[in-house]
Amino acid sequence: MSGFSLGCGVVIEWFELFGGYTDPAIIPEMERDRLDFAAQPGFIRKLLVVGDAAGGGDLGGGIYFLRDLDKAKAFLHWATEEHRDPDGHTFEEREYVGESEGYVGELIGHYGPDYDADIAGAVRIQQFSRGTASRAELQQKWQDISGTLGSSGLLGASLVLDEDADMVFVILVSAIRSAHDSLDRRAFDELNAAGIASEAVATDAVEDILLWVHTVWEGYEPGTAARDAQWPNSPPLPHAPYWNA
Repeated sequence: MSGFSLGCGVVIEWFELFGGYTDPAIIPEMERDRLDFAAQPGFIRKLLVVGDAAGGGDLGGGIYFLRDLDKAKAFLHWATEEHRDPDGHTFEEREYVGESEGYVGELIGHYGPDYDADIAGAVRIQQFSRGTASRAELQQKWQDISGTLGSSGLLGASLVLDEDADMVFVILVSAIRSAHDSLDRRAFDELNAAGIASEAVATDAVEDILLWVHTVWEGYEPGTAARDAQWPNSPPLPHAPYWNA
């Protein structure tokens, strides 16, 4: 699939993960959604994220890129209200899903490549209150920020504006730095060192979450063989002792 570009829609969601991300049953449960999700109109890519490097509890979630904002809004409605898993459950009815947050915005700034599969290692999601900043002001601030990212060692970064919620998101992505069957500590270290100060973007910081990219889902066109769109060989999750070390 081709990559995304400025103006595309972005869905950002995370949820409390009951049972813990090291439960071997969790990711296969999530993976059952892959074909249905990837077939939705405008779907480009999803970063499926798990863990919580801040130690505040187990989280799951995703960052979805779609062709435009309208498709992203339609996708979030479908995913939360209409889609059922093979057992007939909505997303929030699944036994491993707790309290959740979900936002839809437009990609108004981007630095680096577009997070292809097998490249992204970890993600930092920084959420800010928009305050009184206009779109043009946010984009100008992003120009100043992105000029400093070349020396950060990051794979890429994105600026997302959710006008309905008056929220601004900075998504920082680091590349895989270790074997993908263990938690990528070095990728986390890079993200810890590369946070964006709230005054550089908008007004008040709301949330700051550090997550491991477990898999990347790619969209596919009708007629593509299902086996080419599905990942039956998703990398194994790290064991709990590694995470707590």
